[in-house]
This record gives sequence, C-alpha cells and structure tokens, in this order.
Amino acid sequence: MLSDDADLLREFLVESRENLDRLENELMSYEGQATSGDMLAAVFRSMHTVKGTAGFFGFDHLQHVTHIAENLLGVIRDGALAMTVPIASCLLDVVDAARSILNTIEATGAEGTHDHSTLLVQLAGFHAAADIVEEAGDVAEGVEEEEEAPAPDADADAAPPAPALLPVAVAPAPVAVAAAEVPVAAAEVPVAAAEVPVEAAQAVRVESTVRVDTSVLDRLMDLAGELVLARNQLLQIATGSADSRLVRVAQRLDTVTSDLQGGVMRTRMQPIGNAWSKLPRVVRDLSGELGKKIRLQLEGQDTALDRTILEAIKDPLTHLVRNACDHGIEGTAQRVAAGKDPEGTLTLSASHGGGHVAVEITDDGGGIDPARVRRRAIERGLVTAERAARLTETEVVNLIFAAGFSTAEKVTSVSGRGVGMDVVKTNVEAIGGTVTVRSRFGEGTTIRIDIPLTLAIIPALLVSAGGQRYAIPEGALVEILRIDPEPGEIGVEYIHGAPVYRRRGELIPLAVVHDLLSGRSIGPVQLPAYVAVVAADGRKLGLVVDDLHDSEEIVVKPLARQVHDIPLYAGATILGDGRVSLILDIRGLADAMGLSTRRSSPARQDDAPMVSSRRALLIVKSRDRRLALPLGEVSRLEEFAASAVERAGGFEVVQYRNGLLPVLRLGDGLFERVTVVVHSGGGRDIGLLVDGIVDVIDVEHSIDTSTATTGVRGSTVIFGHVTDIIDVAALAAEAGMSMRMVS
Repeated sequence: MLSDDADLLREFLVESRENLDRLENELMSYEGQATSGDMLAAVFRSMHTVKGTAGFFGFDHLQHVTHIAENLLGVIRDGALAMTVPIASCLLDVVDAARSILNTIEATGAEGTHDHSTLLVQLAGFHAAADIVEEAGDVAEGVEEEEEAPAPDADADAAPPAPALLPVAVAPAPVAVAAAEVPVAAAEVPVAAAEVPVEAAQAVRVESTVRVDTSVLDRLMDLAGELVLARNQLLQIATGSADSRLVRVAQRLDTVTSDLQGGVMRTRMQPIGNAWSKLPRVVRDLSGELGKKIRLQLEGQDTALDRTILEAIKDPLTHLVRNACDHGIEGTAQRVAAGKDPEGTLTLSASHGGGHVAVEITDDGGGIDPARVRRRAIERGLVTAERAARLTETEVVNLIFAAGFSTAEKVTSVSGRGVGMDVVKTNVEAIGGTVTVRSRFGEGTTIRIDIPLTLAIIPALLVSAGGQRYAIPEGALVEILRIDPEPGEIGVEYIHGAPVYRRRGELIPLAVVHDLLSGRSIGPVQLPAYVAVVAADGRKLGLVVDDLHDSEEIVVKPLARQVHDIPLYAGATILGDGRVSLILDIRGLADAMGLSTRRSSPARQDDAPMVSSRRALLIVKSRDRRLALPLGEVSRLEEFAASAVERAGGFEVVQYRNGLLPVLRLGDGLFERVTVVVHSGGGRDIGLLVDGIVDVIDVEHSIDTSTATTGVRGSTVIFGHVTDIIDVAALAAEAGMSMRMVS
C-alpha cells in the first residue's frame, strides 16, 4: 500500500474509533430515557459516518453491520420504536463488533472473518417488531376512520363492531434470518446535510483541531527539555556576569522558554475524562452481570493530565471501578435491608492540587470489614495470626494491597484470583503516584490516587549532602525547617537511638541523607540542621541535608542501567552548571528507613516489640517534670488525634486494636495530636498520655528510693534533671482503673 493510502487508512481508523466512542457515550446517555430529536439525530449521524467511511474503503462487512444498525436507528428516529434498554444493549454490541473489525483492519489491513450473524438477527428482530407496530397503527387508523364515517340509514343492517386493538409490546420478534439474508439496501434512510434537523445542525461544533502523531509531540517535549537545560545553564552564567546585555537576553530567553515549555506541555495534556470514557459502559455491563443497580457519577472530567500518565492509569482505574461494583456496592435486597437506596452510587472525582492530580473512587456500599480482611489474610498465609492480632484497623485495611489477597469466596469472571489491588498500587507508584484507602464498615469506601501532572519536567528543590547535589521533587515536599534550638530547648529527640523532631505536636522521623544514601546507620543529627520535610504514603519524614539551594524546573532523565535498580533514586537531571544530579525517590528513602507502608509484606520494623533491658528506661515529659519507666514494660509508642480520647465507664479511653485502651493522663495533651505510651503488665495494657518522648537510655545511676510515694518507685538524675521512676500499676490503682477493659 502506498504511503498516502496508509495515511488515509490510519485517519479512517482514528476517526472511526472516535465516532464509536461518541456513539457509545450517546447510547449510554439515552437508553431508558425520553430522547429528543437532537439526541437521536446525533446517534444516527455517528453510525451513518462509520458506515459511510467503511463503504468508501471497501470494508463491506463493517459497512453491512453498521448499515443494519443504522436502519434500526432510522425506525427509532421516525418514532416507530422507543430507545429501550434491550435495543440500546443491541446497539452497544454493534459498537463492540465494529471495534473488533477495526482492530483486525489495523493489524492485518483487511477485515478478516467475523461471525456477527446472531447480532444481525437481533437487529432484524427489532426491525420486524417495528413493522408489526406500524401495521397495527395502520389498522387502528383505518378503524378510526371507519368509526368517524357517516352512520348508515337506520334501516340498513347494523355491522358488527370492530374488535378493540390491544397495545402491541415492542420486543424483538423471533426472526429466522441468517446474516446473509438481511438485505443490505433494505429501507435505507439517506441522510443529506440538508436533512439534518436545524437544531442538531446548530449544535454541531466546527472542529478546529489538527491531529498530530504522538511521536512528534514526544520529540517536541524532548527538545523543550533540552531548551530548559540550556536556559538553566545560561541563567547560571548570566547571574555572575557584569554584562547587562547578556543578563537581559538571558531573562528574555527565560520567559520565552517558560512559555514554550508550557505550550508544548499543554499539547500533551488531555482531560482525565478521556480515561473515564469506557467506565460508564463497564459499570452498565457489570450492573447487569451482577444483578445490581449502580449509578456512576463523574466529577472533574476536565482535569488535565499528561498523556503518558493518562495511559498509565486507565487500567488501574478500570480495576478499581470493577472492584467497587463487585465487592463494594451491595445487592439491591441487601441495601434495602440496611435502609439504603436500592441503587448504589459510585463516584469518580478528579481535582488539581500541589502539582498533583487527586483521583477518588467512592462507593456507598458496605465498606471493608476489617475482621474479614484479617481472617482472609491469615488463611492465605499473608500474615500470621499473632501478627494479625497486633495490627491496627488501618493496617488491616491496607492488607488489600498485599499480593495474592482477595476476599472473594469463589473465582468469577469479575474477581477472586487475588490479582489486582497489588498491581494497581505497583502501577500507580511506578509513575510517582500513591494509593490510599479510607473505609467505614457498612457505609462505604474511598480509594484515592495521587499522581503527578507530568513526568517530563518537574519543579524540584536542590539540596547538598556529603558534597553532592540532589533534587527533591516539590510534589513530595511539605515544608523546610532549620533546627536551631535555644539554650535549654530540646531540638532533636532520640527513640532507640533514632532521631525524631517534634513539630506542632507531631513526631517526625529524621534521616541524615548522606548516611542513608551511603548505607550507613543513621547517626546523630548535628545542630543547627536544615531539614526538608517530605511525605511518603501518608507518613512524614525529615531529610537532614548540609545545605539548601534554589528551586528550579528540572528535566527528568532516566537512570543509567548500572543504577536503575537502586530504589533510592527516581531519575537524574542536568543542572544549570552542567553537573548531573540524582533525583531522590521519597518512597525508596521511606522504605530504607522502615517507614513506608507500600511493601507487599505487612511486616514493618516499627511493629516489633521494643528491646527489653533491666536498666533501659524510657524518659518522657509530664507537665513540669520528667518521668521514666522500664523499657521492658513498654509495648508501643502511639500517636492519636486529641479528639480520639473519649470517656467510657468514668475513664478516658481510645479505640485501639479492636478494643478500648484505658488512658492515664500524665501530660496536658495540648496539641492536636497526643503521644501515648502503651504499657504492658500482667497481660494487661494501659495507655500513658504524656507531653513528649525525651530519650531511651541505660541507667548507670543508682535510684534513690527515699522519694518513693504512691505510683513512684524512686528518683534519679538523668541529663541533669531529676527524674521519677514511675509504677504504672500503682498509678492505675490510685486512679481506680482496674485495667480489665482490655483483654
């Protein structure tokens, strides 16, 4: 085939698929509703266009299938039939058939062999039903005219009354017609431009777009990236130059480059609605297959994303929607019994924010049952029973992302194989995104995907560590701190030797970047220190760096093969001075610190019980004094929202691990989040609400028992401060707390 012919064929495939997408959306919108002439004209026009272009290229089978469907649409447009759900389903099958033919044409250049005889018989059946209705209408009209005729003379013999005509049900009549027997030219409705209704013609928008091959856009993006690098280098030179002309040229080039880069990026940006276009059909088909009533709502369809990102999230979104229909939304009877609307609602929403796009898939179904998830995880060997019992409710819910996990009792065409949610998480994270889940049992589930706008050019903060420069993507950056405490103030605290920093009542784990990247254990933080606070999987961590530099737009380059598999780096870039800088992978750093929740294995370092030592003490702040308790009696350190502290049976409690944890208040708890030390003793747990964690040390000093009193075993001097060694059981008894509330 000549190149011109190849270009025409490619254009035909693109246009035909666009028309089929449009036709599918129109049918999804109109089925079961009263349709206007404009709506039917739009559906008819889309089908007619596909048929016409197929005939032009000599694709007879495609023309034949779409022609028969066009005939049926003509009957509907003429008012002989209504657009019912069965008819819409049949026409949607025509769309699927046309797509399969187009796929064969694209792969082989020919239509191939497709058997659509059953579909054609269905179309003919609907058409025959329309003929029955039309004939019945003609008979009724004749009877009406006969009744309105002048009455005969009284002496004439009275004619017997005509039988009343019952309403004729419009359903596909069984017609034994083979595909080849359906006449191609039967009842063709010619559609000339002048025959299109005036209202529909006015609604047709003149297209002002030009199709460009994606390879051209990719090349333009690469060139724009190189121009950004050159711009950065020129700005670096101009900054230290005394030549005013050079400075002005550099500034002008900076402006033009930014505008050009923005324009090129916009050519790659597409509305996320393009990735949602297939989802209404998915929900519709699943509703019928599962016997459920599900309404799909789309919000923020115009939110724009880079084409590459858009393609990458299509499959994850489809899986999440299918999962919500199958597992999330209950059956009609179950919803009615729960006092819900018989029709379930599935909402997809998208919005911009902070250089990212947030996509949420929300259903008003039954939510995730933590007990069932816990049980299934144990059955599938994903976690031990002992380990499962220690997981928080949030950790249990996140087990749905573990490889091989499924709550389905049997394998169906929709789900049950344990392959899906882990792949969703992996695919989203591969493009720099995150997946989080919120669920309330009995009320519904929301899964949120945060993804970057583009992967090509991103804003980043440049930092120095160990004599090297690194780039931190600004999308992951929360804030920048300089820790320089006044004399007497606590700057960095240490728990098990690990540095943490308290910021507005929140403990932020710290990592010295040079130590972390060098594979060394994280050492003490030298103050004053610069800290870049970043977020990964909903957890904050502070990256301690030597120095902070400017923020600038960087061009993301793939890593060389030798370092491609190192999870600490997300890519590389060339700085304005020509040096290469590695881009830090925030999730990889969080993994290295044991903070990330994205691993398929549910085990985490911070879930392990603390090391017990007779001389080891945990030092805490309590109002205007310091307290210590044996580390062997401490099972965990937890943080809760202040509002999570409630009252039950006259005591303060928090909901903890499927039970209630009694809380003994040793601190004021004035911040939005409070620190609770979970104390274990005698098989019972109790929470100690304190103002902060000071340190964990091995006591070398003797304990002075002369200061012993109720709840205090004695005192010692630690870090120059008198510190009381507390007796938790005695304090609880003094407060009248039996500690029987937790098993």
